[in-house]
Amino acid sequence: FVTERGGNVLVFASAAPGAARLSTTTVPQVVQNGESGLLGLALDPDFAANGFLYLCATRSDGGTQNEILRYRADGNAIAFDAVLVRGMRAAGNHDGCRLRFGPDGKLWATMGEAGNTALAQDPNSLNGKILRLNTDGSVPADNPILPGARARTIAYSTGHRNPQGIDFQPGTGTVFDVEHGPDSDDEVNVIRPGANYGWPTVLQTGGAARGFVDPVWSSGSVTFATSGGAFVSGPTWGAWSGSLFVATLKDTTLRRLAVSGTSVASAEILYRGKYGRLRAVVRGPDGALYVTTSNRDGRGAPVASDDRIVRIAPAP
Repeated sequence: FVTERGGNVLVFASAAPGAARLSTTTVPQVVQNGESGLLGLALDPDFAANGFLYLCATRSDGGTQNEILRYRADGNAIAFDAVLVRGMRAAGNHDGCRLRFGPDGKLWATMGEAGNTALAQDPNSLNGKILRLNTDGSVPADNPILPGARARTIAYSTGHRNPQGIDFQPGTGTVFDVEHGPDSDDEVNVIRPGANYGWPTVLQTGGAARGFVDPVWSSGSVTFATSGGAFVSGPTWGAWSGSLFVATLKDTTLRRLAVSGTSVASAEILYRGKYGRLRAVVRGPDGALYVTTSNRDGRGAPVASDDRIVRIAPAP
């Protein structure tokens, strides 16, 4: 299953090179403007039984807004099932909108502040937040109540600028997010319930004394435009097992970060310029990484084969 930002969901027969495309489904009312459009995708942990998949999209549905949708696989195609969450502010930048299921069975979503920095610190807004919800869109009973919020919501943490990557550490289930900085300070954060990660008040480190949570990794004085992240694990990855791989847009690299507990350090820089701008990275059921390119987003230099999905597997 693959999303295209213009509104299409593509279904391929397998992950084999050149696999047949089985269907193309267009999600209605998708608004593609700058960084907005049809974005995140996640399959239900019980997909084999219920056929559910979840999408995050910018739509003109009672006004332009970001929504989390549920679809159901119907043969080789997919069909609309429900709008689970609506009302997140959308914009041509800082839309976030990555979806991932956690080991807790909950659906997690990243949501940017839509270019309005105040929303990241507004406890009653879903923008500038990491979101956690049940598969029917309801609020998990064990979600935190953000300080200053009127009630418990699907907002799990606050103070985020434009998070576009989220994954769960193998073995521990610890939540890591990957997010864009402004002209510096791309971040990897360990997400804790109810925690505030400081944007726009604090960049990089130094916020702990003021009640904020510092990142576990930062790009420092430069920006790579970190746009996605996924852990790998298992003996086939050898010494790289447990690493967090981060896709970058501006830097056109896939970066390996070595993770020990919640300590993170830069380790390898891979594929610089080889595939251009890299957007999403996810670990497939075969243990390989699947990386999408983003060279036709108006900021890249596309070649005839763009855009592509690149499969990266450990050497045998």
